[in-house]
Amino acid sequence: MRYLGGKSRIAKNIVAQMPSSYAVRNVYEPFCGGGAVTVALAQKYRAVQASDIHEDLICMWRSLQDGWTPPTEVSEELYQHWRYTEPTTQEEAALKAFLGYGGSFGGRYFEGFARGGFTADGTHRNHQQESRRRVLSDVQQMYNVTFRSGDYEALVRAKPGDLVYCDPPYKDTKSYSRIERFDYERFWGWADHLAETGVSVYVSELQAPDGWEPIWSKSQNRSVKRQGDVTTTESLFTK
Repeated sequence: MRYLGGKSRIAKNIVAQMPSSYAVRNVYEPFCGGGAVTVALAQKYRAVQASDIHEDLICMWRSLQDGWTPPTEVSEELYQHWRYTEPTTQEEAALKAFLGYGGSFGGRYFEGFARGGFTADGTHRNHQQESRRRVLSDVQQMYNVTFRSGDYEALVRAKPGDLVYCDPPYKDTKSYSRIERFDYERFWGWADHLAETGVSVYVSELQAPDGWEPIWSKSQNRSVKRQGDVTTTESLFTK
């Protein structure tokens, strides 16, 4: 799915740095977002508890698991309607999340309707159809994933021997959505506490506090910086 900060190209590289399945009890992913790393985790581990603060997004993943399918055609009128309409059912929430992320320019929540463009061979692109194919493919590999919505600190009950993978909004970059400002000090304090109690904690970020070591890095072009497209080094940190 089109999702700002999505990791479809590097998800397998990230998960490859983590312990083998027999060395891990429970797996938590409290910032599952577009689900790219969720799929890679689900392929490696017996079960994954995935969550996100964005309730509609979790409704989308749950609905997809239950057999719901996104619309085959997405008009700008439909997109604009749900941009300003509050859902009243789980399927309406699922549709709103799909349109808000999968139908938007750059994959940022209702940033603007993605009108297409062309591929390298000159074929017209349909971003919403691409997102639809992606989520329908991904959900087939999420049979062992349990989705929940809420705050990471409330939902992750990790103990020694468990693994927690975090992909929070990157510091000093454009926000993934309009939900709230992210508290980085609180997050890193929480991550430090988990690591100190014997939980294996991995964090994807551009930078990390002292004591967190990068075990894998990848330079790539991103468009989340306020000043426009730049090359950044994205790293996987642990301690």
